[in-house]
Amino acid sequence: MYGQLVNLLNRQKTVRLSRENGGERYTKHFDAWQHLVIMLYFVQSIKDDEEKEKEHNSCDATLEQTREARS
Repeated sequence: MYGQLVNLLNRQKTVRLSRENGGERYTKHFDAWQHLVIMLYFVQSIKDDEEKEKEHNSCDATLEQTREARS
């Protein structure tokens, strides 16, 4: 999903808009495109972690219910 999202974006337009608005003024290592891609990756990884935690909690609840039913 992350790759599909990044493929929808236009790198040249992103960097051009950033330059036009002064976003590249203090750039040393990351241009606007690299920054955007990194931030999107971070957001996606947080979302994935939240979903994994929900699945884990759901499994824990099911296990606890099974234990209670056996008691």
